[in-house]
Amino acid sequence: MDFPILTIGDFVDTQKGPMDQLGVETWHAVMGALMGGLQSYEWAASYPDRQTRVIPVISSGWADADLIAWLDVRASPFRLDPNWNGGDYHDGDAPEAGLTQALKIVTLHA
Repeated sequence: MDFPILTIGDFVDTQKGPMDQLGVETWHAVMGALMGGLQSYEWAASYPDRQTRVIPVISSGWADADLIAWLDVRASPFRLDPNWNGGDYHDGDAPEAGLTQALKIVTLHA
């Protein structure tokens, strides 16, 4: 948990680097689901002239109380898994049971 916090903007800026290096002026479309959808919104906000279409899938451009509650529900299985160890599980077993439960919740919700 001591790894630096990364933002959606950091991901988009990293994606833009190869785009610029390859000389690609615009994307035909930027799309993605869940976190990829958040990245598509970020592309539209940060680089509006670099794509012609934005296609977010099961994603939202804002976080209301309902979304924040669901994100907590989705993350809870990780935090409750005994192997989570506050996020410092690299020298022990991974929180696989928590991951399994979290994926069930996300799949059913999506």
